[in-house]
Amino acid sequence: NPSNSSSKEFVMQHSVYTAGTLSFWYRVSGAGTGSLSVLVGSGDMLWRISARQEDSFSDSWRKASVSIPQGSSLLQVVGRSGSASTSYFAIDDITFQVTTVTTTALPIPASLPGYVALAGNCEESSFNEVDGATLSKCMQLCNALPLCAGFSRPSLRGSRCIFKSEACDDPTLGQSTFFKKQACPTFKASALC
Repeated sequence: NPSNSSSKEFVMQHSVYTAGTLSFWYRVSGAGTGSLSVLVGSGDMLWRISARQEDSFSDSWRKASVSIPQGSSLLQVVGRSGSASTSYFAIDDITFQVTTVTTTALPIPASLPGYVALAGNCEESSFNEVDGATLSKCMQLCNALPLCAGFSRPSLRGSRCIFKSEACDDPTLGQSTFFKKQACPTFKASALC
């Protein structure tokens, strides 16, 4: 609640790379009320409220749910008070629910036993990469690396393997394919499946 007639601004920001829904409760009220906005990236506005709430709702909170697209990078909630000393905004109970993406197992060559192919890429945990390798060679290298949980290929027709120390069950969408190493059956004597 500003103490003079100049408007005030509040900015809350967070890095977001996955699609989801931002939900929060808000209240905007008072003479000369400002605005409350949700922006992504370099300032693309996804949601805004600027009108003064009706008098009959002046003591009530309202819920907002805003869809956030994948790859937005920067998420901002911006509140600006109005010019009057009685204007204010409030937000509470802010949540971000990640959109569940169903990945489909891709057909995998018989020459890659012990792996499952998933459309997309596990973004984190890259620790090594090699160019000029066939899928079989990538599998052999991954099996020989103690930390390797799988590998990504930017293209099935490409020859680059990016080794990962952690596997994910929900790779990000994209042109890559993630080859997730499956756990060896307990009856196997070898660590290589």
